[in-house]
Amino acid sequence: MNVPAARVTINDVAARAGVSKGAVSMAFNNRPGVSQATRKRIFEVAQELGWTPHQTARSLSGRRSGIVGLALCRPARVLGLEPFYMEFISGIEDVLAERSCSLLLRLVRDLEEETLLYEEWWRSRTIGGAILVDFHHDDLRIEPLRALGMPAVAVGNPSLTGGFPSVWRRVGGGGSRALPGGARPPAHRARRRSRRPRPQRHPCRRV
Repeated sequence: MNVPAARVTINDVAARAGVSKGAVSMAFNNRPGVSQATRKRIFEVAQELGWTPHQTARSLSGRRSGIVGLALCRPARVLGLEPFYMEFISGIEDVLAERSCSLLLRLVRDLEEETLLYEEWWRSRTIGGAILVDFHHDDLRIEPLRALGMPAVAVGNPSLTGGFPSVWRRVGGGGSRALPGGARPPAHRARRRSRRPRPQRHPCRRV
């Protein structure tokens, strides 16, 4: 009677290549953390044993969530006093809900913590992309976040956003700029506090 051969598994590939199962998974999913020499050895062993990743499992492990991350660098008590951001967040959530997505909001203390948070979210596959705000000249977040390859939309002047797609447009005759719908960023609002604000209607529904 013929005894069917045992099915080759990722454990067999890892044992033959002298690496962990995690290393095999990283190699086949093209993730960082495995040297080119090790990656090549894993592929050679897998071909020798006739093993390929299960396509369903590979699809699930590679799937990004339908969550968009937003980190704001400001205390909670201050956030509640900024009408712009209350309307901004509400508009984002409306648009994401229409697409069966959701917003993950976190308050951070400084730009370094914000950068580390986005890196953690992206590498753990917690988020599928991000919204970046509050840009400055020579912004320290730009280079590390671009290196991640994380999809992101920047809310700010394109001259400051380091090449990220930005939401920003000209309004009025004086060359001022604003977000979709006429909502002004906090810096603009601060300069115009002495003037009576105009009613705004869902300023961020097109973000």
